[in-house]
Amino acid sequence: MKVQFTIPSITKWGEAMLTTRNVPSLGNGNFNNALRLNYSEGGRWTGEIYLDTLPADFRYNYLLKREDNGEFIVEWGEAREVRVEDSGKDLYCFDH
Repeated sequence: MKVQFTIPSITKWGEAMLTTRNVPSLGNGNFNNALRLNYSEGGRWTGEIYLDTLPADFRYNYLLKREDNGEFIVEWGEAREVRVEDSGKDLYCFDH
């Protein structure tokens, strides 16, 4: 199944948006292995992963990486959580 992440975010030159959390393709919480999102015009960041099954407690966070010094800034608050009853369908996470 495909899991797609989309978040609008205004960033500065040399900054990248990533997402991470509790699955290997998101780095299992290791920021250095997080999914790097792709920037598109208008400040929209997107990325996708493919999973055989979605964990029952699927959580994720967005983070900002400053390329000049490697610093990571994690979004404020708790991890985003998705509860899916039918894990056979693609999942689209449109966040703000």
